[in-house]
Amino acid sequence: DTAFVTIVIPEPPTADLNAPDVCLGVETVLQNRTAGTAGDPVVSYEWYIPAGNPTTANTSSARTFFSSPGIHDVRLIAVSQSGCRDTVSGQALVYRPPVPELNGSQEVCVPFCTPFFESSSSQDGQLVRWDWRFQGGTPSEFHGRQPDQICYQSPGTYEVELTVESDKGCQ
Repeated sequence: DTAFVTIVIPEPPTADLNAPDVCLGVETVLQNRTAGTAGDPVVSYEWYIPAGNPTTANTSSARTFFSSPGIHDVRLIAVSQSGCRDTVSGQALVYRPPVPELNGSQEVCVPFCTPFFESSSSQDGQLVRWDWRFQGGTPSEFHGRQPDQICYQSPGTYEVELTVESDKGCQ
């Protein structure tokens, strides 16, 4: 007499991930793109993010923060219902924020009008947007690189704020 057993060896899942480029200080959402196989779905995920905070996750997609700019390694292990595993490695690119710098007259008598100058820089990408706020000034806002004349009519202490943005979306 002879006995037979059928052995089914399923295809392992195909682990895949997307690590979008982000700006320093912005949460990174690592996206799972794993493909399971028919009849053997993926049931668990293990993320390893050595430079992230947190450094691990067991969810389909992972959320983390990186504390330094640069390229950071990430790894995803996908495990199917039958225990088959696949691992994929990727990299997350974290851009440095631009550095806003401005100057203008700091102690003057009113009424007073002055130009402001900026010398901002970006190590990752090009600057594409400048947003100025002039507390107590006229105009109170300016959107562009160099405002012409900002005028102050009343004595006081006023804040001038400059926000710059790079072509990578970093502020």
